[in-house]
Amino acid sequence: VVSAIVAYQEFPHITSMAILGTQLTDKHMEKIGEYDRVVIALDPDAIDKTIKYRSEIQAWTGLRTMAYMLNDDVKYRVEDDMEKLEGMLRND
Repeated sequence: VVSAIVAYQEFPHITSMAILGTQLTDKHMEKIGEYDRVVIALDPDAIDKTIKYRSEIQAWTGLRTMAYMLNDDVKYRVEDDMEKLEGMLRND
């Protein structure tokens, strides 16, 4: 949840969501389906989940879904991660 709060603080023009647990639920997918595109940026130790979630979200919602492999947890606000995420979020 902390990472979702930090993401919102860094990028107030986006909606961030904390995914707690080991899978995306129908409720997550319904909410995600309300948006135009999705960026998955999980902790670096969750590379497999990042790739899996990207594929699941894109297949379920048909949304443009991108994945970014973070260098560290978002809560640490690593400058390189913040710059790359900002670029992905602003890129249309």
